Formats: sequence, structure tokens, C-alpha cells
Amino acid sequence: TGFVVMEALVTTAAIMVVMSLAGILYPKVFEGWGPYLMGALTLLIVAQFAQIIFISLGFKQALDMPLLAWAGVAIFTGFVAYDWSRALSLPYTLNNAVDASGGLILDAVNLFIRLLEIYARTQGSSGYRSSKR
Repeated sequence: TGFVVMEALVTTAAIMVVMSLAGILYPKVFEGWGPYLMGALTLLIVAQFAQIIFISLGFKQALDMPLLAWAGVAIFTGFVAYDWSRALSLPYTLNNAVDASGGLILDAVNLFIRLLEIYARTQGSSGYRSSKR
């Protein structure tokens, strides 16, 4: 519904603002996070492919938890602060500005998609229970 989309959008905006401020104000804290975030993102991608395979094999009930969506939220929340700290350390050129803004846009889109999945599951499961009674 529209409420779920709006809720995910507002939460995404709040996370982006808070983590952007953290990345701008404390860039030294986040500058070493790159390899760890890339490793976590690689594991998330592998886990999502494994989830697709297991669901296609009929294990839908065992894998219907939003654990991967929450992991994605955590990873992309970290990426927002890391990308800001990385952007501040690069020389101020047009190419670097495009690269940095592209990374932040991808962070926001991925964060929004993960939050949308979580909120849709939450509302869908509560709506399913209430219509069942």
C-alpha cells in the first residue's frame, strides 16, 4: 500500500541524513570500513542466490525470514557513512563528484528496497492474520 512505501521512504531519508552527518563529521572513523563492507555485501549476494536456489527446491517455509533484508539494511547503512568519508578524501573533481554521488544514490536505492521488503512483510503478515480471523 501507499503507507508502506511512505514509511520506507521516510525511514530511508532519516537513515541517509543521520549516516551522512556521521560520515561528514567523523570521516576518520569510517575510512577503514571499505573492505569489511565489501566482504559483507559479497556474502549477502551469495546468501540471496542461495535463498533463491533453496526456495526453488521447495524450502520456502524455512527461508521466509527477513534476515537477509535486515542484513542489507545494516550493510547499506554502513555504506552511506563510508561513501561520505571516501568522498571527502577524494580530490574535488567532476569525475569524483559523479562517482561519489552515484555511490550514495545506489546506497539510498538499496536501503529503500530492503526497508520496503521489511515493511511489506510486516504489514502483509499482520494483514494476513487479521483477515484470517
